[in-house]
Amino acid sequence: MNDYKISVIATNNTGSNASLVTWIDFNNNGVFEDDEGQIITIPNGAVDATGEIEWNNIPTINNGTTLTLRSRLIPRVISQMSQASPLGVELGGEVEDHRINVGKQDMGDAPETYGTDPLNNLRTSYYY
Repeated sequence: MNDYKISVIATNNTGSNASLVTWIDFNNNGVFEDDEGQIITIPNGAVDATGEIEWNNIPTINNGTTLTLRSRLIPRVISQMSQASPLGVELGGEVEDHRINVGKQDMGDAPETYGTDPLNNLRTSYYY
């Protein structure tokens, strides 16, 4: 089992504290399930605020897997996933969908064998 963490940047101009609810379809079954979601609070008036969302005890995801992420800003504070839905209308909120490519990513720089990182020439970076 693994823990996965993402950083998000959010703006909240809804007029009240809001919840950012984020699901990742970890089992790739095409359904955002409650146990695949997390909630963080975005304060009223936040502009480009950084937050972290973390999932714990997730089964290992194979390199080359593409996952789907959905984030929904809800203009009220919630505390349980059952209070949010990845589907339907939420007045005053917003929904964003993104793909996550799991595995080693080519960042367009020189190969690691060129010794571009003096602290760790053989480092392999994975981005989730």
